[in-house]
Amino acid sequence: MSVNDALLNPDYFVELEKPTNGPTGGKFWIVETYGPRVVLRWGAVKTKGQCREKTFGSPAMAVKHATRREDEKLSEGYRVVSRTRPRASAAGAAGNMTPPEPPAPEPNVSVVTDRALVWDF
Repeated sequence: MSVNDALLNPDYFVELEKPTNGPTGGKFWIVETYGPRVVLRWGAVKTKGQCREKTFGSPAMAVKHATRREDEKLSEGYRVVSRTRPRASAAGAAGNMTPPEPPAPEPNVSVVTDRALVWDF
């Protein structure tokens, strides 16, 4: 597999965004794993941003690091824009570890009456 093929097909991929009131409108954060290698990209929306790469001892350790960093970003207010599951090779190497599920949808609202509400302020 060539480097270009690997770059097009990461074992694990998550793109997060956090809206801000600044001139760029927000920040992005992306994590990708390619076997034992983790690539992080971050920056202002609509910019190239910055990139950092780190290599681990195994694909399982790389996915574990990626999901841990993802959890940190989600706790900081980022939201999931795009996500792919680990490929079979990375998932098998990671054992039973799977990436976190996206948050559950908001609960459904039940209509109790068909009468209009009146607000008195």
